[in-house]
Amino acid sequence: MKLTSTLLSYPLFPDWVFEAELQIDETVANAILSEVQVSKNTQHFYNTNFGWITNKNVTLGKNIAKLNSLIGNMFVENVGPHFRIKKQNWTDIEICETWTMGIKPGHNYPQSIHRHRWYHSVLFLKSDEKSSNLYFDQYGPKLYSCPPRVQSHEHIINAKTNKIVFFPAHIPWGVTPNNSDQDCVICCNSFIIKP
Repeated sequence: MKLTSTLLSYPLFPDWVFEAELQIDETVANAILSEVQVSKNTQHFYNTNFGWITNKNVTLGKNIAKLNSLIGNMFVENVGPHFRIKKQNWTDIEICETWTMGIKPGHNYPQSIHRHRWYHSVLFLKSDEKSSNLYFDQYGPKLYSCPPRVQSHEHIINAKTNKIVFFPAHIPWGVTPNNSDQDCVICCNSFIIKP
């Protein structure tokens, strides 16, 4: 008897993560960071145990609005074709929440899940090699059936200024402790797709 390998392999119900670097001009990046600093002096800003966060869905400034437009277009143009969403339906995808946050040195952002959202994005506006990294955890049944030596149940994406990551909103995510001597500034967006 002769054994041959004709097995096909493919992911079933995949959780697709998209990672890229935004090309942001340095003057625009500084203007965005200035708008973030200004928002810290308004009623739309909250001190937290990990640093600070702006109120969701509050207009933070014209440069952040332009940044959101760029992020939205990048998401639709790259993710839409990947999921075979027809171009005429791209207008069904929209950003429903936007906020920025800063992780103080020695602190981390606790894990969270964004319910009733399709995708989520994290953009590192200000970071260095010791800043907080983005991490994901897998708590599904696979955790109990697959040993850690075979498949990991966590994933870390290293921080880098202007790096953006799009990921399914049902995946638990957080950021690792900030070992830098400055705040790690992050811009977050949540996306929905209308049925």
